[in-house]
Amino acid sequence: MAHRKKHAPRHGSLAFLPRKRAAMIKGRVRHWLDNSEEMNFLGFAGFKAGMTHIIYIEDQPNSPYYGKELMKPVTVLEVPPLILIGVRVYNEDEYGKYVAGEIFTNEFNNYTTRKISLPNFENYNIKDLRKKTKDKLNNTSEVRGIFQTQPYKTSLPRKKPDIIEIKVNSSKSPDSFLPFRMLLLSGTMTLKSSFLCLSIRSTVRTMWEFRSFSPQGGSLMELTRGFA
Repeated sequence: MAHRKKHAPRHGSLAFLPRKRAAMIKGRVRHWLDNSEEMNFLGFAGFKAGMTHIIYIEDQPNSPYYGKELMKPVTVLEVPPLILIGVRVYNEDEYGKYVAGEIFTNEFNNYTTRKISLPNFENYNIKDLRKKTKDKLNNTSEVRGIFQTQPYKTSLPRKKPDIIEIKVNSSKSPDSFLPFRMLLLSGTMTLKSSFLCLSIRSTVRTMWEFRSFSPQGGSLMELTRGFA
């Protein structure tokens, strides 16, 4: 077995190590691609329902298959509406980001308690929390919506929801985010209202990037805006 490194180097890329199941089905977004001018959320969540294939015509001029029909595997997602249950504000200092304030709605469904403990609404004053949170806003503030998924509206045998955070675009002043999102508390957000340029029934090639965090079907998927 001498000189094995020379004649039989290792196989496979080290970039995908460790090859094991993810600790959580829900992924974490480290960077939000913020290129939207309208005040809106920058992401959405869906559930993997399965896979199929599509036949499309290559429209990239630099591709050797330009103008030809190609077949590609695609992932099918179920995207029930998300429920906005709260708003969280992050500020940033020399040590990094920290939670400056958060506001939850008074209206929760019966599935929310399966995931988190609800606040004590007898001592929960939304008006005072809104005023305190608004006073802490500055130029470094980042506003995120706290959403609850609805897996019980899909074909999955699940009732326990996931709690996720989705950032609001930062093209405007942070002072305008909070009142706008407070009006939507306890409301729902659909994929069509979040991404107006994405049609569910159309075939989108590289405009959107689907990333799965579990190899099994029914995993929570993350839908982030990609590069066209």
